[in-house]
Amino acid sequence: MEELLVYGYGNPGCQDDAAGVLFTEKCEQAFRGMPGFCTEINYQLNVEDAYLISGFRSVVFADAALPDPSGTALPGSCIEAIGDGPGFFFYRIHPAVQIAFSTHAMNPQSILGLCEELYHYAPACFMMHIEGESWDFDEEPTGTVLQNLGNAWDFFNSEGVTLFREQQTHI
Repeated sequence: MEELLVYGYGNPGCQDDAAGVLFTEKCEQAFRGMPGFCTEINYQLNVEDAYLISGFRSVVFADAALPDPSGTALPGSCIEAIGDGPGFFFYRIHPAVQIAFSTHAMNPQSILGLCEELYHYAPACFMMHIEGESWDFDEEPTGTVLQNLGNAWDFFNSEGVTLFREQQTHI
């Protein structure tokens, strides 16, 4: 079983929607060659991803998020806050009780719930949401999302990686 999968998703042709992809590419460059570390990039999550994550102890999903003016709301349900900073939220997700999907996409909680239902196993899953401001058809991300990506990376490269190393000693 592999240790850690970082799975970034979004559309790089829609400006800040590329945040999860850019985060994953940054992880791939930094941790290339690290035993047990893998990355996956896609436009959206699909039912087949339940099988993919079943082969890992830990999974980090990375995606773009709408800005949170209050700075206090974490998106979604089935979550446990771990860290946040300027322009990003990092939290643990738990399997969805009701698995929801459409022909367009699935959310990480549903992927995790499906994995648990089909393979009787649920890896430790986390979400890195990086706030963006524009989703126009353009391959150039905004300066705001690039700054937020830098903040998310700094957090993950220190706190996030430490979290996974500690978690592996308890499994």
